[in-house]
Amino acid sequence: MNIKRAFIYIFEDKQWFGKFIIGMLLCLVPFIGWWIILGYLADILQRIIKGADIPLPEWDEIGTKFVKGFLLAVGLFAYSIPGVILSFIPCFGNLLSTLYYIGLGLYLPWIYLTYSQEENLGSIFNFEKGFSFMKDNFINVLIIFILKNILGLCVAIVCAVPGIIAVVLFVKEFWVFGILFGLATLVLGIAGSVYLYLVSMRLYGEVYFQYIKKTESGAI
Repeated sequence: MNIKRAFIYIFEDKQWFGKFIIGMLLCLVPFIGWWIILGYLADILQRIIKGADIPLPEWDEIGTKFVKGFLLAVGLFAYSIPGVILSFIPCFGNLLSTLYYIGLGLYLPWIYLTYSQEENLGSIFNFEKGFSFMKDNFINVLIIFILKNILGLCVAIVCAVPGIIAVVLFVKEFWVFGILFGLATLVLGIAGSVYLYLVSMRLYGEVYFQYIKKTESGAI
């Protein structure tokens, strides 16, 4: 798994900055923007699985991306329900819910990958194929899970610096500078989130690409 490339591949697209900014702006549009982004991520995975990670997809066919993203969001929501139910179990509910969501985080690559390939909501509930994929790729999936959490922590730390400064400035009644640092926190948080997803999709896609090659060659 080429981890280094996952962090740099987007910059090889000559139009990466404009596409990145569009993704950031869509993050500011609740639900509709988020669903379009999910559809865009599915398009990225389709390309990576075929062996081509650049250029990044264009932000065209918005309606198609919206529908794909909406259906994927429905599937992700369905997967989140058991964790909520488990949290209501007396005594051990929170522990069970936490363990479930950790497991879901590990299983998440399969959900994204199979949906991007088949574009069928029912495909993400094919547990036989899902667990087979997890069994054959568990180490890679675990590495991705750890990397995502480390990167997410780094983003949080970077965002915390201007965030803390903004709070201090507001307390001291330096409103203008407080607002500026608050906006900086927002921009860094959104940029970090978009970058995290792009890195994750590259890692997901490569694992699945190699998995398909091994399956076709009879190595699995």
